[in-house]
Amino acid sequence: MSVTYSMPSAVLQVLPKLGAGGVEQGTIDIAKALIGNGYRSLVASQGGMRVEELMEAGAHHVTLPLASKNPVKILGENTKALHSLIVEEKITLVHARSRAPAWSAYRAARLAGVPFVTTFHGTYNFSNFAKKWYNSVMVRGARVIAISDFIKDHILDNYGSYITEDRITVIPRGIDLSRFDPSAIDEHAVRQWRMDNGISLKIALLVMPGRLTRWKGHSEVLRAFSRLVPGSAHLAIIGDHQGRVAYLDELQALARTLGVAPYVSFLDHTNQMPLVYASAQGVVHASTDAEAFGRVVAEAQAMGKPCLVSKLGAPKEIVLEDETGWVADPHDARDLYEGLQELLNVSPDRLGYMAHLARARVLSLFSLEQMTGRTLELYKDLLETHHREA
Repeated sequence: MSVTYSMPSAVLQVLPKLGAGGVEQGTIDIAKALIGNGYRSLVASQGGMRVEELMEAGAHHVTLPLASKNPVKILGENTKALHSLIVEEKITLVHARSRAPAWSAYRAARLAGVPFVTTFHGTYNFSNFAKKWYNSVMVRGARVIAISDFIKDHILDNYGSYITEDRITVIPRGIDLSRFDPSAIDEHAVRQWRMDNGISLKIALLVMPGRLTRWKGHSEVLRAFSRLVPGSAHLAIIGDHQGRVAYLDELQALARTLGVAPYVSFLDHTNQMPLVYASAQGVVHASTDAEAFGRVVAEAQAMGKPCLVSKLGAPKEIVLEDETGWVADPHDARDLYEGLQELLNVSPDRLGYMAHLARARVLSLFSLEQMTGRTLELYKDLLETHHREA
C-alpha cells in the first residue's frame, strides 16, 4: 500500500540577506507560493530591505548571522540555531540558496532528519580543491534545482563526483506576467517617460538594463553602438552604479570619446521596468561572463521585445534565435554591431509576430507560476520519498 504525503506543513528557506537580487526574489516568490497553498513559510537570513515585504506576505522571518563566512560561526552558532529552529517550528524541509548558510543548513537538516534541498544559482568560481569543496555544498541536497540548462551542465562538468544527474531538476526562474504585461501599459505613460528622460520620440530606443559592473559588457556595447549611423538610435543604459562611481565616469567618458554621448543616457534602476521595456525598440544583453539565467531577457521577452543577447551562459536559452531575438559574441564588436542593426531594422509586421511569440514562450517556460508550481511539486515528491523511507 503506497503512503501519500501531501505538502510540507512548514518549509524553511535560508540565504545570507534579503536585499536586491535574483536569489532574494526567488526566495520571496516561493514563500508567497507556499502561503498561497496553505502552508507555513519561514525564511532565515541576516535581514535586509525586503524583510518587510516577506512578512507582509505572511511569512515568518528569523534573523541570524547567515551572511558570515567565518567557519566557526557557520559550523557552530549558525548550525545550532538552525537546528533549534527546525525542531521548535516542526520544519519538514529545508531549502538553501547560498553557500555559507547552506553549510549550516545542511548540517542542521541532517541532525534533525529532514530533507535538504538547494538551488544552484551561479557558477561559483573556484581555483583550487578547497574552494571547490566549499562550493560543493550546493550539490549536497537530496534534490538540486538548477536555474537553467547551462547551470545543470556546469554542475555535471565540475561537480560530477558529488552528484548524479537524476538528483538535478532544471527549474528556470519565473517572471510575473501580471506585472510584465504589455497590454497594461498606457501609451501616454510611455511618451511621458521618454520625455522626462530627455529621449526624443522620433528616434529608436534601445535599452540595456543591469547593474553597472564591468562584466555586463557596457563598454563593448558602446563601441558597437558607435558604429551605427549617428542619430539613428538612442541607447539607455539603466542600472545603479552601487558605489562604482569611477566605472560610471569611465563609461560616460568613453561615450564622449566615441562621439555618441548625445545619444546615450545613463539612468538609475527604476521599479518602472515594464514601462521602460515598453518604451524600447529592443533590449540589449551583452555580459562578457556567463550568466546563470538572465532575468532581464525573460522580462523583456514577456513584454514582447526582441532581444540581442550574449552567447555566453543561459540567456540564449530564453530567446529563439532569429525568431524572438539574436545571439552575439560580446567580445566581437562587429557581431554586436550587426545584432544592434537587427534590432533596429525589424519591420512593424515582424515586430508584432516576434512580440506574440516571445510572450508565449515566457508564458510556457519562464512564468512565475511554472517556477513556483514545479518547486512545490519537487518538495512534495521529495517528502513522499522521505516519508516512505523513514
